[in-house]
Amino acid sequence: YLNLEDVSYVNAQKFDPVGWAAGKYTDPKLKRTNPLLFDSNGNPLYNTDWQKEATRNAFSQNHNLSFTGGDDKSSYGVYLGYRDEEGLIKSSYLKRYSGRIVFDSQIKTWLRVGGGLNYIEQKENRIDFGGAGIEVLREILEQLPIIPVKFPDGSWASNENYPNVESAPNPIQILTDRTYIVKTQNVIGNAYANITLAKGLELRTTLGTNITNLQTNLYAGKNLNYISRAQGGIAAVTSSQNHFWQSETYLTYNKKISNIHSFTGLLGASWQHADYYYFTSGAYAFPDDFFQTNNLSLGSNPQPPTSGTSAYGLNSYFSRINYGFREKYLLTVTGRFDGSSKFGASNRYAFFPSAALAWRASEEDFIKSIPIISNLKLRTSFGETGNSEINAYQALAGLGNYSVIFNDSRAT
Repeated sequence: YLNLEDVSYVNAQKFDPVGWAAGKYTDPKLKRTNPLLFDSNGNPLYNTDWQKEATRNAFSQNHNLSFTGGDDKSSYGVYLGYRDEEGLIKSSYLKRYSGRIVFDSQIKTWLRVGGGLNYIEQKENRIDFGGAGIEVLREILEQLPIIPVKFPDGSWASNENYPNVESAPNPIQILTDRTYIVKTQNVIGNAYANITLAKGLELRTTLGTNITNLQTNLYAGKNLNYISRAQGGIAAVTSSQNHFWQSETYLTYNKKISNIHSFTGLLGASWQHADYYYFTSGAYAFPDDFFQTNNLSLGSNPQPPTSGTSAYGLNSYFSRINYGFREKYLLTVTGRFDGSSKFGASNRYAFFPSAALAWRASEEDFIKSIPIISNLKLRTSFGETGNSEINAYQALAGLGNYSVIFNDSRAT
């Protein structure tokens, strides 16, 4: 880097002679006088490999324990897991505990039930947030090699100690003085029941849920320039909850006649619901870095808390008819009646029909004699489909703060 500075200075005389003559450029050797970085001859005291300083040989471990059993009518399983990973970047890590229970049982000749429950608890320290600000990976590349991690007196060193360079903290100081702890709890459960009502007639009901609680704790210390030094330290805690459940019920009838005609009819209904809630609280200006996010009241400059919530539901009724002739010629007709709470009351439900024709050519005698063809099927279909992927409440009127111009003046 120092050589690049010297070459740039010399090139300025050739490529900007006017600026050179006017004294626009200064010999960079004149600023290499800091005894913490240079000797008496202007030679650097350090040659820091920032990639080596910020990374490590990481160790990870993954353990699983399972218990299974059952008989000809029932089966069950219990699964436990533990995962501990160090990140390649120092101070980054992930710890996960998991447990899962599954079962399946033929209670009666006409009744079969089953289900599962899965729980995951996870904690991790993320070193970067994916933004364009001062981040560890960026500073590994941008910190000058002439800068040490710390000076002999134990104080942090950074580009700030060398003139005319962006004075961001070095990556080791960021890893030490900033934490971003993400804690996740996730529960996934499902259950089903199959009821045989008559020969060929079956009723199946399923119920599933997915619950996720997420908490993030961010603390950036008082001495991180361009990150939190101007604020005297930053602490923020965010908590969010995602709840989702879904229920589906199917009534299915299957019938074959003389191995010539096959018929399947299905009627079903489904319900889905999802809701989300979050809140954030934070503060600036802490007396020291000891408590981090564990005592926000110590921050003399509390920030306005924020919170929000949303929810939506989806309800569907559907039917399908499949007809096959000699397993060669196939007809499928379906119809769905879907409704979403995201839309206005007058446009909440819609009907979506479809139909399909198929020819399983590989069942024809003149195709069966061709050895290179094991399965050949031609299918064409036509139908309508919908899309409910808009934000919740978007169909409703809302109020907000906006800027407008009245009489050549901006008003809010």
